[in-house]
This record gives sequence, structure tokens and C-alpha cells, in this order.
Amino acid sequence: MVLKVQKYMMCVTTLVVCLLSVQTVVAFRVANPLADNMVLQRDTVVRLWGFNASGAVTATVAGVKQTGVAHTNGSWEVEVGPFPAGSHGDIVILDKSGSSILLSNVLFGDVFLCSGQSNMVFAASQSYSAAQDIAAANDPKYQSIRLFTATPKFASAPCDEFPEVEQTWVQANGTTIGNPAPFTYFSAVCWLTGKHIFDALNGTVPLGLLTSAYGGTRVHSWSSPGAIAQCNQTTDTDPAMTLPSTRAESSTEKMFRPEGSGDSDLYFSMIVPVLRMRFKAIFWLQGESDVNPSDTQMQPQRGGAYYACQIKAMVSDWRIQFNTGDTVPFMWVQLSPWVGHEAATSYFQLPAIRQAQLSVTTLKNTGYASAVDLGDPDPSTNPWGGVHWRTKGPVGQRLGAVAMRLLHGVTAPISVSPVAVSAKVAASDTPGIVVDFDPVTTGVHGLKLQPQVCPFFALNQPDNVARCGWMEVLTGNGSWVNASFSVHDSTSLLVSAVGSQVRYLYADWPVATVYNGEGYPAIPFWFNVTGGQTAEVVTQ
Repeated sequence: MVLKVQKYMMCVTTLVVCLLSVQTVVAFRVANPLADNMVLQRDTVVRLWGFNASGAVTATVAGVKQTGVAHTNGSWEVEVGPFPAGSHGDIVILDKSGSSILLSNVLFGDVFLCSGQSNMVFAASQSYSAAQDIAAANDPKYQSIRLFTATPKFASAPCDEFPEVEQTWVQANGTTIGNPAPFTYFSAVCWLTGKHIFDALNGTVPLGLLTSAYGGTRVHSWSSPGAIAQCNQTTDTDPAMTLPSTRAESSTEKMFRPEGSGDSDLYFSMIVPVLRMRFKAIFWLQGESDVNPSDTQMQPQRGGAYYACQIKAMVSDWRIQFNTGDTVPFMWVQLSPWVGHEAATSYFQLPAIRQAQLSVTTLKNTGYASAVDLGDPDPSTNPWGGVHWRTKGPVGQRLGAVAMRLLHGVTAPISVSPVAVSAKVAASDTPGIVVDFDPVTTGVHGLKLQPQVCPFFALNQPDNVARCGWMEVLTGNGSWVNASFSVHDSTSLLVSAVGSQVRYLYADWPVATVYNGEGYPAIPFWFNVTGGQTAEVVTQ
């Protein structure tokens, strides 16, 4: 008898304890991250696993039989491979009793994990380029890209498989990436990033894109207990998830506000289930929910300093748990512009999270794509709320280019944003401040200016502060003033004002004007101005 396994729900509530369900008929089966049409990681040994085996288990792939391990509780594992890119066919798994599982139309290629919160969940059908992206996905060549979407669920203990699967492995086409229901499948950022990589490799390597993301969630939910302990996190519940009784929850909030979001509950339900899998790289888009609200009861576990510690601890710990070390790149998106999320007390909290994200760059084999210039052009017309920017295409291109650099050594054109490294007093014959950039990040064409206008919605905030993040200088009287600036040379800017500190794009809605010739925006910075020495970075 051949049992074909497509989808299983192992846990039945939103906040679950992951235990094997009691079933009338106990079937020999694979765990639900595995299914027909899947892609397994090429050029390495990969693991298959599942439940309810009767004795020893074997798996046959491309005529090669491998024997695995069966445990007394019926769970089993078997390793297969390695197989090169493009290998394909069926996998037959047998247990001692003769029960069998057939996994058909399996490919070997590169598998990517896409995780984070709602801007990673944000579906291709919701973006500005939806019609174009969905139509392009119907090209038959993209059938070598396979898609998987886990249903967002929490768990109070580690899960051997996803509590529920929203979209099991399917071939990519306009229908499978273009579900019209918002925040479902398929992730716009994951799809566009994967498509960029696939096209850059001329379709020679099949891709598997697995999305495991949950909107409105914070970094500690995605971190293991061990990673949380590294940052002195002691609160195991999230007060932000409980709205004041005096305010009704909007329809948009209901779409992406989770019901749990305590310590490690997404690590248990949405990361542990794939720890046995092998990935080529991980893409991460998260941080908006870690912006520090004005609610003082949340202070111990919020803010830039905490996020810098926790995101770095999370990445380091994931590498341990996946047993990959730093061989698997971790790539993320620096947060986009967003206004109206809190009152005046939050003015520097979103910029602080953007800065905190950069702590991951101290780890090996990491990279990022900045979305600091990609805020929604008109948040007032965005049915998903201004935080869910609809211009996802450039991030897919940028993140895909970063992946090509880290995975395939593609360095031209460059795929990095200009990074400022110091600020110093200009020469006496040229009053002002010189901001120097890392020449590796300014590209062969050097720095370029693209003048922009601060949009009306960024000016009309509760505290009447213009939040567009112009180049600002702290003057001798203690006030910040906007300052004009120009390209000094290919790797530096000349700011016209004089002061003790200088900052750029340090705002909720920064209007990016500095780019390199390859079209990547300079990332925000805040420096003390020195007499020519390397500047001290100001942390907030």
C-alpha cells in the first residue's frame, strides 16, 4: 500500500502544546514540511523524518537506498544524498511492516527559509506590482521554483512539524503565488527575492521557497529560551498584544495581530519544525513590532539596545540549532519608512531599531537590503496600513543581489548600501562637516544625490515634528538644524553647517537623497563630529 501524504494538522489550537494527536487510525507518514513537489537542498546530506513507523525505515532516491532510524515512539529519521542540482524523481519510504510513503516530483536545488513578521507575510497579490508579478509567474520556467507556506501558529513547547500548513509544496505559477486573500500566500518578498536568484542563475538551479512568518510579532518570540537568556529577557508575555479596553481593534489590526507572542512561542512552532531541514540561506524581515511604544510597562524588553542584543543572539543561536555554524548566510531587510505608529515619545524608536538591526553585521556571512527609501507613497490609501509598504519589488531585487554576492560571489555591480564611517570638521578653507563613507560601499560611480520632497503625511504628526530625516546638525545652542549638503568627492559628503553632531535619515519617515551609482540608498547614521579622527557612533 502506498500512502501519499499532502497535509497534516498536528496541533489544533492557536496556542498549542506540540504532542502527537490521538488518531483513530495511526498512519505511517512524513512530517508536514515534507511533501510531493518539494525541493531538497542539493550537494549535501538531507534528512527526512516522520511518525508512526513499525521498525526500521528505508528511503530510496534515484535508485539509492538508505536505512534510517526508528524510535520506540514510532518517530523516524533517514538521511539521503547528496544529490546535485536538477536531480529529480520520486522518493519511496518503507518501514519494516511494508507500509510505504511516496513523495513524488521531488527536485534537488537550493532551499531558502523566509521568516519574520507581517511584511514577510505580505502577499504578492497585495503589492503595487501584483498584476505584473502574477502574470510573470505563469512562465513555465518558474515551475522549477516550489513554494511552501506554514500557517501562523504559536506553541508552548517544541514541535516536530508545523501545527498547520497553509500551502503545501506547489509549483510556482500565477495562481500559487497570487492568492487574493491578504497576508496568505505567497510572500511577495520571498517570491521576488527567489525569482531574482533563479533568473540570475539562468534557471539552472531549482529553488524551494519556504515561508514561516507571523505578523505583529517580536524578536523574542522567534528566539529560543537560551537566546533570550543572553539578553536578560525576563518577561514571558507581551503586553502589547492586549489592547486597552477603551479602544476597539481595527479590521487591519485583526489581520496581523497575534494572540500569543510570548517568549519562544514562534521559535517552538515555526522554526523548530524545520531544524532538521537544510537551507541554502535564510531571509528575515522583522522589527516593526519591536519599536518601543510609549507604554512604560513594556520598557524592560523593548528598544534599540535590547533589539541589537536579541536579534544577534537569535541568529547565533539559530546557527547552533540548525547545526550549520556560519556556513548558511542570514540576510535581512532594514526597516522601511513608517509614520503614525505612536505619539511623540516614539520619535527616535523606529530609527533606533533600524540601527540595532545592523548589529547582525558583526556576525560572519550576513548581509542586508535597506528599505529605508521604500515607504508607501500614500499610506492614507493603503488598506493594510502604512507599515505594510506596497513597493516590495526593489527589496526583492536588492535582497536577491545580496544573496548572489554571498552565495555565488557576484560582486559587480555591487549590492550594498553606502555606509558612512566617520564625521569630521572640514578643512579651514571649507567650513562645514565632512562625512566619509566606506569606499567599498559607494561603488565605481561614487555617491549621487537624488533630491526628494518631504511628503505631507510625514509633516502632519501629533508632535508637529517633521520626520523626514534631513541632514541635521547639533549646533552650539543645543538645537538641531537642517543643513544643506553636497557630494564632496566620490566617497564623502560636505555638510554646510558646523556643530558637534550630525545625523542623516534618523526619522520615522526618512526621505533618502544619498545613493550610490548602483541605486542603493545610504543607510541612516548619527555621529559625533571630531577633529579628523574616526567619529564615535551615537547610540540612542
